[in-house]
Amino acid sequence: MFGLVESTLRQRCLQAGIGFVEKWTMPTSKQKYLLQMFTKDSVYPVTYYKNLNQHLLKNDQQLLICTDSIVEYENLSNIKFLCHRSLLGVKHFHVDPVCYNSLSKSRPSKLFNCFMHRIDSGRQSWFYFLYHHNLLDRGYVSFSLYQLDEYSELKDIELYDYIHNNFQLDKFPPFQEAYQQMRSKVPFKNFEENFNLDDKIIDSKYSLVLDTYALHDDWNSWYFSEKIARALMLPTCQLMFSQKGTLKKLSDLGIEIQKYNLDIDHLPWPERQQRLLEILCHDVEEYNFIKLKKIALHNKNQLQSFYQEIDQFYDQAIDLATSKFD
Repeated sequence: MFGLVESTLRQRCLQAGIGFVEKWTMPTSKQKYLLQMFTKDSVYPVTYYKNLNQHLLKNDQQLLICTDSIVEYENLSNIKFLCHRSLLGVKHFHVDPVCYNSLSKSRPSKLFNCFMHRIDSGRQSWFYFLYHHNLLDRGYVSFSLYQLDEYSELKDIELYDYIHNNFQLDKFPPFQEAYQQMRSKVPFKNFEENFNLDDKIIDSKYSLVLDTYALHDDWNSWYFSEKIARALMLPTCQLMFSQKGTLKKLSDLGIEIQKYNLDIDHLPWPERQQRLLEILCHDVEEYNFIKLKKIALHNKNQLQSFYQEIDQFYDQAIDLATSKFD
């Protein structure tokens, strides 16, 4: 769906004489007014944009960046960010509303679900914690040992070894034990893949969601992926391991976040990790299916209502891109 939004905005830019800048690239167009769609990933750190701003200033150009990140960088003379909530609303497509028709009041068979596809040191530490606390068999768990080529060419066991030895995970005895015991069993998955995780999530009490940028505290930009959106739209007790402050931003937009998540949202990531782990280990939250389904439907409808403003986004983006930046 982001592809459709991008192609529509690209066409609108062409009609308005605005240069469209491809994601991940530096502007090469000579046009004065430039626009870039930067979605499905966190925007760059502010230092990158400060340097880019100097380049634009010298060339008498200005750039509007339309993003599904929530950005609060300091003002830049020739760069402006537009985070229209319709871009956040695109993520409502990640749950098929048909699944709600089959939902009934029932006790899930698994304590939790946790899906780890792209692996980093934070997620590998979670895998070790799940092993250490004897939780792997109590949930739907995947640990796929995949990484994007631009970050690492290593795959499978080579990636597992590299992360363990180069990010100091080997310095913590319980992690060292987990590493050795699970090394012959990774990549790990304890359920049958059917290309749709909704049923596994619904059959879990907790959704342990390890978002992409959870370790990136204090960036002044916040990004939540489709993993967060999907969990918010399904009836589970969510355990959200996301960037510090992300859940407060979503709550301010009218997304319903469970209180125990908001209570730890402001903490540094190591503390957030431990608090979430404690909730899972001790299973302290109430499972009220009717209440959880009501919250899930509210969040689905809220994100869908955001997306219904997409035409307003197109108009605002074109108007803002050709306006004089303050």
